Amino acid sequence: RATDVQLNKTGLGVAGISTATHAEKGLVAIGTQDNKIQIRTIADGKIIKTLEGHTGPVKGVTFTKDGASVISASEDKTVRVWAIATGKATRTITAPAAATAVVVNGAGTLIVSGHQDNIIRTWPIATPTPIPEGGEKPVKELKGHSQPINALAAISTSNAVVSGANDNTARIWNLDSGAATRSLNHGGPVVSVDCRADGTVIVTGSSNNTAKLWTAANGKQIVELRGHFPTKRSEALA
Repeated sequence: RATDVQLNKTGLGVAGISTATHAEKGLVAIGTQDNKIQIRTIADGKIIKTLEGHTGPVKGVTFTKDGASVISASEDKTVRVWAIATGKATRTITAPAAATAVVVNGAGTLIVSGHQDNIIRTWPIATPTPIPEGGEKPVKELKGHSQPINALAAISTSNAVVSGANDNTARIWNLDSGAATRSLNHGGPVVSVDCRADGTVIVTGSSNNTAKLWTAANGKQIVELRGHFPTKRSEALA
């Protein structure tokens, strides 16, 4: 892919461990092992902003729908919202456990974060006012995985997300009810997930070097692919 080639030519200087793109803005966000987020142009890989403030590796990044902000998830137990224009954090959500993945739901109304304590938490996209005493509380806690969450992807056609975890499963969650509607047994730790734009196909990638495609409606496996796959969000359906 041309975009990958150009970004690779620039050299990150440190290990990039999470990425997200905003096609309309022509930007890519890269979370790094040294606690930073780089904002680069897709066209030539040029760094336009470096966001600093986390005290742990940045395990997940995503853009808001309008592309004006980036949301990050870090091992320092925080989820942060950053204004790209200023490079400053405009909101810090402190969670009970390290944050390992983050995504915005299809409607753009919720921040969804995955955590080291096996729980997925949802937060309003708008900062609550006033902030409750003791800090923000999640809208919902989605429980069901028995191992840490590695990856999240939003299903744009419904208020749902897909999660991947070390318990060898990917799960589809209804964000309205907070319930898991389907569990997909990959057979190895699920480190990346994605879904087709129409929400009909789910893809899961595992650290056992397999990727699988599933029919979302019934959870049936379509195909298994073997080889080397990304250790974060899969790009099989991009």
